[in-house]
Amino acid sequence: MSQVELASHQVSGRSVPWMLLAVVAALLPHVTHLPAWLLAVCVACLGWRWGVHLGRVSYPSRQLQVFFALGLLGAVLADYRTVAGHAAGTAMLVAMFSLKLLEMYKERDAYVVVVIGYFVAAMAFLFHFSLWMGFYVLLVSTLLTAALVAINMTLDAPRYEPLKRASVMLAQSIPLAILLFVVMPRLGPLWASGLKPGDAKTGMTDVMSPGSVGNLARSDELAFRVDFEGRIPPAAQMYWRGLTLAEYDGTSWRQLPGFDERDGATWYVGTRKPDWLKALQESMAQAGADKTLKYTVILQPTQQTWLFALDAPMTAERGIGVTFDHRLRAYDPVKTLLRYRVESVPGLHWDVDAPRWFLEYNRRLPGNNNPRARQWALQTRAEMADDRAYIERVLKLFADEGFTYTLNPPRLGQHNVDEFLFGTRRGFCEHYASSFVFLMRAAGIPARVVAGYQGGEVNELGGTVQVRQYDAHAWAEVWLPGVGWSELDPTAVVAPERIREGSREALGISGGMLGLTADGLLGGSLQALGEAVDYLNHGWNRWVLGFDEQSQKNFFREWLGSLSPYRIGMMVLVFGIVFVGVLTLWMFRDDLFRRVDPVAREYERFCKAWAARGVTRLAGEGPHDYLQRVLAADARRAVEVQRFIAMYVGLTYAGRKADARALRDLRAARAAAI
Repeated sequence: MSQVELASHQVSGRSVPWMLLAVVAALLPHVTHLPAWLLAVCVACLGWRWGVHLGRVSYPSRQLQVFFALGLLGAVLADYRTVAGHAAGTAMLVAMFSLKLLEMYKERDAYVVVVIGYFVAAMAFLFHFSLWMGFYVLLVSTLLTAALVAINMTLDAPRYEPLKRASVMLAQSIPLAILLFVVMPRLGPLWASGLKPGDAKTGMTDVMSPGSVGNLARSDELAFRVDFEGRIPPAAQMYWRGLTLAEYDGTSWRQLPGFDERDGATWYVGTRKPDWLKALQESMAQAGADKTLKYTVILQPTQQTWLFALDAPMTAERGIGVTFDHRLRAYDPVKTLLRYRVESVPGLHWDVDAPRWFLEYNRRLPGNNNPRARQWALQTRAEMADDRAYIERVLKLFADEGFTYTLNPPRLGQHNVDEFLFGTRRGFCEHYASSFVFLMRAAGIPARVVAGYQGGEVNELGGTVQVRQYDAHAWAEVWLPGVGWSELDPTAVVAPERIREGSREALGISGGMLGLTADGLLGGSLQALGEAVDYLNHGWNRWVLGFDEQSQKNFFREWLGSLSPYRIGMMVLVFGIVFVGVLTLWMFRDDLFRRVDPVAREYERFCKAWAARGVTRLAGEGPHDYLQRVLAADARRAVEVQRFIAMYVGLTYAGRKADARALRDLRAARAAAI
């Protein structure tokens, strides 16, 4: 290939700044999760390529490029132990993306960089999928498209013309993107693909030990949102049940192993209803519609199967089961936003006729640990008339004996319940729930720990409840003859403000909808802004990220009446015709909707008047040439004609402002000249 041909295929210097700007923008969302050494490599490659653009350094040799590529491959393998998976795969792509800049010499190399850039930008959704990340990825796509435009533009084009054209192109594509979003089959989203069960778990775990729930309370990450149909219950009544922990090993509480998989322990829509479910539905029906709460939960990805709902939940959602101990669980781990509709009757007692083996399991205590608590329970229960009186006595112990609610309790040893009850008396909700259930079991009363969230922050703008990680909570349930399981929260006795106001207010945790707190007028403005931001995020989660297969079916049924291919095809055809028609009108708007310049209109009238006298303006003839022919035909109005032409030329070619006064003078001059 000759030097001339080679030069014609080089990346133009005008496009390189756009390319590097787009690359930086595509890499920014990955700064939070990439290792420091890889970020340093990205910066070095960007700096090297900028130096090449300025002519201060040369391209690395082919051998050096191969060395860099193999070195980065080895570094990724050493850091991640694999090149598969979200984190390692993203790191590998970013590494190769950066190295590609060092061989971006020809136009085809630039095209490859842009295409990889689109993938790097999209992979930001593996780690962040908020509304704001959606806007940012759209911005990055605009910059990458601008770089693509700049590659094919001449050097004399306006500086910001690539950005202008890219913005117009993306704006034109939005209607088509919306159509494809609505009609294309719903597949699993990019950010949910390939997750392994142990990857990126957030929120509750199925093991509770001292400090586990308290650690969550230090985070303001969103756990889930709730849309209530009708009234929103007070915060003190919102106990979001997630796990029942009935197995105790002396230190930690866990779920009964394999309990949910037992025959008849979990009911899914479409399967045979067990007797306990029929009894639950009958109890809910007897409670009445006025006590039934209807709501929709939008759960953040947890990579777990347990879901959250108020007491006595019932759902008709496919793929979601109702368990024997009145929880909800998903058939598959929640890898993306999950919407599910629930009906609940808080305060409903159930399982009055619980199986004997199940009650015995909920009385079980291992070994001989915590001897003081065991002795206190046996002695106190012997002094009480019945189980109810004993429960009241335990709650009185927490209320009157100087117990303190804190996120920073002292560490406990082997006999943790003894040390807590008769020593430190400082703890978080899991300390109170655990010790309370221990005292119940030590007295022979079936009891268990319930883990989930309590309360929530109401967004007045959208009417939704936001439940965050700092709302994590643990409480207790006890079983009494003739009553069944009843909810009891010892934390409410020690720190009632925690139940009324939530952890953030009770403990002074900074956070909230904007992640900050403020007082006075500024605080009110920030709160309003936070609610607006959260409302927009909620809409994004509900209508975009939550647009699953069922939502798509509901949409077609609402607008088309059925899911027939004929109707869907007709909708696509009509939309396509309208889209192409509007786009055509916009592209040819200047020809179809031409606006007549008032200055040109006066000149046309002048020319028509003189044409009627035999002096017709020739095609392409300028005003000065036409003036000479008019004066040659009739010099009696020479002054008036010259004045009109001078005014017309000044307004048309000299940049004079054609305001109302200038137009009025022009019309008067035209009248005098004819």
